[in-house]
Amino acid sequence: MRAVLTAEGAFKIVTRKETPPNSETSATARDFYRSADRAASMIYLSVEPTIRTVISSLPENEIDDPARVWEFLRQKYDSASLKSG
Repeated sequence: MRAVLTAEGAFKIVTRKETPPNSETSATARDFYRSADRAASMIYLSVEPTIRTVISSLPENEIDDPARVWEFLRQKYDSASLKSG
């Protein structure tokens, strides 16, 4: 998944290394939000249906935030996270 997001130029959004621009009406903002929407869609469509149900349990304002969904899934399913608690 990381490779796909990187190829789409969206992995930095998922890791919050790229943040929304100050002006939400600029072309830069449109590009950012378009990439964020693609990232959220790619993550959602790349997981099993049972995990989609889990993602859908997030608050509505978080479901479309690819960084939030990525972190949520990492905390819930990442093997390193599971080992540490």
